[in-house]
Amino acid sequence: MRYFFLILLFPLFILAQSPGDSLTASYNFNKKYTTEQLRQDFLFLRHTLESKHPRLYEYTPKKQFNVVLDSLFGAIKDAMTEREFHYFLLPVIGKVHCAHTKMMSSQYLLDHINDYCKAPPFLVYFDVKKAYLASNFSTDTSIHPGAELLSVNKIPVSEIRNGFLARMPQEGRNTTFIYNRINTGVWLNNGLFGLFPGLCDYPVTDTYQIAYIIPGSKAVKTSRVASIAYNDYQPVIFYKEKKKYGFYVNESTHTGILTIATFLVQDEFSTFADSVFKVLDSTRIPNLIIDLRGNVGGLPEPSAELLTHLMPKDFVYFKEVNGYDDYKRLLHPAVNRFKGKLIFLIDGACRSTTGHFLALAKYYKIGTMIGEETCSSWSCNDNGSAYTLPNTKLIFQCPASTATVAVGGMKRGRGIMPDYVVKPTIKDIVEGKDVVMQYAFKLIATGKKKS
Repeated sequence: MRYFFLILLFPLFILAQSPGDSLTASYNFNKKYTTEQLRQDFLFLRHTLESKHPRLYEYTPKKQFNVVLDSLFGAIKDAMTEREFHYFLLPVIGKVHCAHTKMMSSQYLLDHINDYCKAPPFLVYFDVKKAYLASNFSTDTSIHPGAELLSVNKIPVSEIRNGFLARMPQEGRNTTFIYNRINTGVWLNNGLFGLFPGLCDYPVTDTYQIAYIIPGSKAVKTSRVASIAYNDYQPVIFYKEKKKYGFYVNESTHTGILTIATFLVQDEFSTFADSVFKVLDSTRIPNLIIDLRGNVGGLPEPSAELLTHLMPKDFVYFKEVNGYDDYKRLLHPAVNRFKGKLIFLIDGACRSTTGHFLALAKYYKIGTMIGEETCSSWSCNDNGSAYTLPNTKLIFQCPASTATVAVGGMKRGRGIMPDYVVKPTIKDIVEGKDVVMQYAFKLIATGKKKS
């Protein structure tokens, strides 16, 4: 296929979020905090959750949640490092079932993570039953991507899976966000979540002993490989270089491909979007694929702006939200709105504003959705504020309110369901096949409509 690039991509800079309390003094990665300091931090976290979170007990009843908090507080009996305490607190995050509630490393460690932390020399892909080595960054070329992973440092894959499912943010009972973040390696950008949030020691692990089965074989092999520098971990490099958005036309299929990697954009997006839809309108391109995979949300303004170029009639964006009064009123379609065949590519990373966007798109039936269930849907908590724990300086992100778009008939705790479920196999991943995009082109070629 020939590709004609119309608009240059704009760079996306991944920045650590600053809560306004960055450490400036010398930092000791192995410093142990006293039990009294840790208890102070824990009580600060608990008070913040209980006083600020708008839906704290939605999925874990208050009585059960208090049992968890009381049990953890009583378990603080020994001194811990920042890293150890971070790991210790993560089950609290898991019990909230909110993708906007998270715990991150201290700002100093986030700013200097390459100086203190190492990365695993491989990327692991988890499906619902097994785990596989998706990429090998080590010098051991006998480890083939696609191999089934059985254990890491003698810890079974099942235990690793249970560890991260209990500790990572998710929206309701939907786990697609967790699996997406693990399988893409993106949590390493947020400080000590990384590949194995269920394993406390991986940031300081020098070597990994992995047990695996090579594709086409039944024999179990064991290899020991050295960790690599944080900045050499390929998912970290990818997300540092990731683009905000881009557009091109696939001439052979008469299809525009619009990629929106984030809605965390400002005024420049309006100019970009307008230029894209002017091209689509003037050239009468009949098909448009909007790729929202990996888009964890952002601001409502660019989301609403994009919808005005897609909606066939007036619509209201927000039903309930703090502020944004203009988006609780009727919004009108743009003059150059797209009138052709529309396809959305979605995955488990589609959170927050992206969930809102897709909920409106689904409700108004403006296009076909391909991929997997999204993280968020029509209603979610906001990004809230970042709070710094007084002693360890861990950063705790806590929502303050909820935001709900003006739709009906959708359930809380589940994401937006695709019209066609398409998920890559480990073979697709190793071979670099984008089966979701391929399926979209197949629908365009056959003229098939959503079922």
